[in-house]
Amino acid sequence: MNRLTAFYRGRRPEDRGRPLAEILKQDDPWLELTHDCIQWLLPLPEPSRLKPGAPRVDAATAKAFRHDDSLRLTRILKCLLWLRLQDEARHFLRALAGPCVKEPGAGVHSMSQAFWPQSLRGVPEWSRDPGAPG
Repeated sequence: MNRLTAFYRGRRPEDRGRPLAEILKQDDPWLELTHDCIQWLLPLPEPSRLKPGAPRVDAATAKAFRHDDSLRLTRILKCLLWLRLQDEARHFLRALAGPCVKEPGAGVHSMSQAFWPQSLRGVPEWSRDPGAPG
C-alpha cells in the first residue's frame, strides 16, 4: 500500500503529521490558511510545483482507488459535499447503510463506514450557503 492510499484509509498521516479525519474536521479559515494539504486531498499525476514531495497519483494508486470500495465511496461522498450537494450526500449515505449492514464483508472498510456520517458534519461553511461565491 502506498502512502496516499494509506492516508485515505486512515493508516498514516500526511507529511505534516495530520491524519485525514483531523484535516476534514477543520473550519474554512484553517483550510484557507493551511492549504498545504490540498495535494494529499486532491492528488494529481504531475509533481506539485509548490510541494515537490507531495504524493502523486500513479497507476497503482488509481487502481487502488478503483478497486477499493471504501476509498471510492468516501471520495464520492466528499465530492458531493464539496459541490454543495448535501441532500444528495445524505441520500447516498442512507443508500450505503443498508448494504454495509447486510453484507459486512462486502469490502467496505469499517473505518470508512464510521467516518461517513462524521463527514456530513464537516461540511465547509461556504458550501452551506447556496448563495456563496465560488
